Amino acid sequence: KTPKPLQEDILTKIMAADEHVASSAMEEVSRPELSKETVLTIPTLAVYAKTPELPSDNETYLRTLFPSLTYQELDDTGHFIMMEQPVKFNSLLSGFINNLK
Repeated sequence: KTPKPLQEDILTKIMAADEHVASSAMEEVSRPELSKETVLTIPTLAVYAKTPELPSDNETYLRTLFPSLTYQELDDTGHFIMMEQPVKFNSLLSGFINNLK
């Protein structure tokens, strides 16, 4: 659902990144220790695009790992929520941070 102009802008920025940036990012996300399911009791915000690919039990699963979870699913957005719906995303993030105080 990401608008075409935004897709093109993101692709341009990704392609402009140095090769070592992309390579190290892929190395980091594929580290085996990141696959361990560790329960974290710190306040956690999860913001997802509501898509058919999102598992129906996503929130339930995340709550097993993050008991202090604030969970939101947004309609009419794609992967880059913070760029597609910046006002909504920033409002959710600000509200989450303000509730920590």
